[in-house]
Amino acid sequence: MAALLTTVPFTPGGVGLVQAGVATALVIVAGLSKTLAISIALLDGSISWGSLLIIGFIVFALVHVWISRDAAAKAAAQPGGLGCGTMPAP
Repeated sequence: MAALLTTVPFTPGGVGLVQAGVATALVIVAGLSKTLAISIALLDGSISWGSLLIIGFIVFALVHVWISRDAAAKAAAQPGGLGCGTMPAP
């Protein structure tokens, strides 16, 4: 149901629209109460978005550190770079 609701991009990433559709489907198909269906839909959405943010932040941080180390290594390998061992004249 959630994948179907994100095919037409009314909202970015289907935020709100997907939760409403899932809650409606839970009420109609599964026969759950409205409050239970809404709480399930909100919990599902928060887990989906929360895991995306946490894992995305970890990947971003690791890539940023990797790129910084790569740039420092390239600067040290160049003549006149950080690792050349010569001291500037006073």
